[in-house]
Amino acid sequence: MQYHVHQNRDTASNKIYPLVLEVQSALLQDLATRVVLPMRKLKDYPAKLITKLNPIVGIEGVDYIVLAQQISVMPSKFIGTSLMDLTQQQHSIVSAVDCVLSGL
Repeated sequence: MQYHVHQNRDTASNKIYPLVLEVQSALLQDLATRVVLPMRKLKDYPAKLITKLNPIVGIEGVDYIVLAQQISVMPSKFIGTSLMDLTQQQHSIVSAVDCVLSGL
C-alpha cells in the first residue's frame, strides 16, 4: 500500500534495511513487484544526512532514515506486514523522490 512502511522479508537485505517504504501507486498493485525506499535505523547510518533527501520517521520509539537515493524495486513476496501509514507525510516523501529524479 502506497506510503506504508513494511517489514523487509528479504534475508539478503533486511539486516541493514529492516523496513521499506512502499511508494508505488495503488493502481499498480497487481504487479509482482513494488517500488520501495529502503529504511535504516538512524543510529546505524554512517553518512551525513541530506534533510530533503532523507526524511526521518519514528516507529515504536526508534528513528529510521528513509533512503530515497536507494529507491528500489523488490518482489512483492518480500513485502511484509504494514507497520505504519505515512500518507500524512506524503509531501516530504514525494519531495525526497523528486530530489532523486530532478535534483530539486
